[in-house]
Formats: sequence, C-alpha cells, structure tokens
Amino acid sequence: MKPFFLFLLLFAPFCVIAQENAEPALAAEEGKCFGLNFSLSGVNRYLWRGGKAYDGLALQPAVEASYGDFTLGNWNDVNLGDDENNGFAEADFYFSYDKALPCCEKLALSAGYNLYTYPVSYDVEEEAVDHEFSLGLAVDMVGSPYLTYFISPTDGMDGLQYQYLELGGSHDVELRENLNLSLAGTVGYAIPNEGDATATVIGLSISPVYSTVMEIAPIFFYQIPLGDDFESDFYAGLTVSYGLEF
Repeated sequence: MKPFFLFLLLFAPFCVIAQENAEPALAAEEGKCFGLNFSLSGVNRYLWRGGKAYDGLALQPAVEASYGDFTLGNWNDVNLGDDENNGFAEADFYFSYDKALPCCEKLALSAGYNLYTYPVSYDVEEEAVDHEFSLGLAVDMVGSPYLTYFISPTDGMDGLQYQYLELGGSHDVELRENLNLSLAGTVGYAIPNEGDATATVIGLSISPVYSTVMEIAPIFFYQIPLGDDFESDFYAGLTVSYGLEF
C-alpha cells in the first residue's frame, strides 16, 4: 500500500491548487454532438507504463472521433532514430464508452477496447498484435480521480498475458484567457501472468495549454520508480491539436 500513499502525498498539491476553481469533469451536456480531433505530438523519448519503449525522438499523430458517450480513435508512433526500431513502429486503435451512473451522476463508469499493432519494429518478423480490455471508474470531484483496470488476453483469447491497475487524477488551472496549466498524476500496478505483481511508477506531468483556433501544449513528464525493474526517467514534448464539433 505504500506506493499509493506516496502517490496521494504527491498528488495532494494538485487538489489544493484546484480546489477553488474546480469544474464538474463529468457534467452531462444537453443533447449529443459529433466531435473530431486531430493531434500531432513530438517527444524526445517514448515511455509507457514505466518502460522505455523507444529512447529517441518520435512523432505521434492521432485522430479521435466521438459521439455522445462513445469514442473511437487511432494513435501512432513513428520513431525518428537511425537504429533497427526506427520508422513506423506502432499503430493503436481504441474504442470506449463512458456513462454517468443514473443513481449518482458524480460517478461514471467506462469500458474500452485497445488494439495495439507493431508493424515494422521491435525485432518482430511478422506484425505483432496485442489486445486489451479496460473497465474504469471516475469521480466528479476536485482532482478528477479515476481508477482503471486493464486486462490483456493472449492472441487466442484463451488465457491472460497481464493485468494492470492505474490510479490517477488531473486538473486544469486557468492562468489567463486562453491559457491553462494542466496537472496530472498516475500510479500503476502490474500483474503479469508469470512473475510477481509489482507497483510500476508514479507519473507526474505538467503542461501549459494555449487555446486559440488550435491547442498548443508543451508537456514535461517525470516518472518515479516503485519497483526494482523500473527507473527514474522523463520525456518532454509538444502537442498541437485541432478539434471540430458538428
């Protein structure tokens, strides 16, 4: 339990900053609309769940469509180095459904499916594919806390590769017109099919977000290891995004 207490201590300042200006993160909007968002990120390295997927410059384009409580998206990773893992390294596709509980609108449940594909890299002779399902609970309160459970079956769907728990939260602080400061924190716990379960890392990020016709958001992320198989690391980058609503 110590990693979770450490996370709460580190995340507490975010809640204090957010307390006076908090807005309902899960407030229901009247009616439904179709949304489309395009984004492009550039990072100095690619970190994922405490591991270093790629230690070099990478571009990460994405597109996401939403309608009401449904979201469908595609996220990609293109490594820009000169080693064997450069080029178009990853293409992920995801679908999710989020819904506030009728009995308590401050609680929302989510369910999702992720398809991870690795077309050309990571020393695989053929395209590698991973599947992942998720269930989550989010709370409409200061800090927007959430807990998500991920489960990954084997390729034949007849067994488990791993399970993963993620506890996190975030809040945006308005600095001035069109400029917010986005603060976020996560802590992970991995349960592999073979080997011991372990806490992974605490991840902390800070990102000033400038919104005009587009959103421009530099980001700095730092991870604190909680297990022997992980190490302190960071990445920095810039995201440019453009959204439409119909």
